[in-house]
Amino acid sequence: MSKTVDNGGAVAANGEPVAYGPFEVTLECVWNEQQVQALEPMTRTIADGGTVTWTELPQGAECAVSETESADAEYTTLVVTEGGQTGEIITGNTAELEPLPDMESPDQTSVAITNVFTTGDLRIAKIVDGSGADGISRLFPVQVTCVLIDASHPDPGLVVHDSTYEIGGPSRSTAQIEGVPSGSDCVITETDTGGAAATTVTVDGQESPGASATVTIADQTTGIVFTNTFIAPLPATGSPRRCSVGLAKSSPTTLLWARSRR
Repeated sequence: MSKTVDNGGAVAANGEPVAYGPFEVTLECVWNEQQVQALEPMTRTIADGGTVTWTELPQGAECAVSETESADAEYTTLVVTEGGQTGEIITGNTAELEPLPDMESPDQTSVAITNVFTTGDLRIAKIVDGSGADGISRLFPVQVTCVLIDASHPDPGLVVHDSTYEIGGPSRSTAQIEGVPSGSDCVITETDTGGAAATTVTVDGQESPGASATVTIADQTTGIVFTNTFIAPLPATGSPRRCSVGLAKSSPTTLLWARSRR
């Protein structure tokens, strides 16, 4: 039996491919209506790129092979080769085998198991609104940190993404993050709201107040929009002033007048 892992091209924050495993496989065999055992343990541990072999099984034994621990793979496929012929791909965790050949046969039974792990994407955008929006042309920093906790990466997990992006501005820049392992929890935070009167974050159409959101990555693109509301300052108002002016007569007269500041 051989093992292959398809990690969907996922790369961790340290630049290394995201690894999964180990996995567990079990062989069950019946001969003459009795369960039979191989020379090796019938339940084995196997890693990506590894192989395991069972020997000393009787010719004609009817066997089934199962992956009993898939390390939270999205799905598993098995391909059985018997008598020199490779069968169709089986999607699932178990394959039934034809009766085993003689140990001296050049065409021994083999099973290739592949575990598939998926990835998802994040798309982060910026909206600036409110009466003061016209005066805002800056970029806004957004911190994205994603951690994968699963059977292969127990708590505290594996940091798979940790970067800061600049979004918004005159060109309405967005952040597109691809290849994040499915199941990762990502915290997305706008670290500087630019003095906005209010900030909301919308995740796949669901709006919440605040400048931070946590999402769990799935095999799709998750859309996130930060909205900053800016209020234009009110026009300044003037205050009454007193002054003296000269009139035609020699005695001074006091007048009250007001001027609006602009």
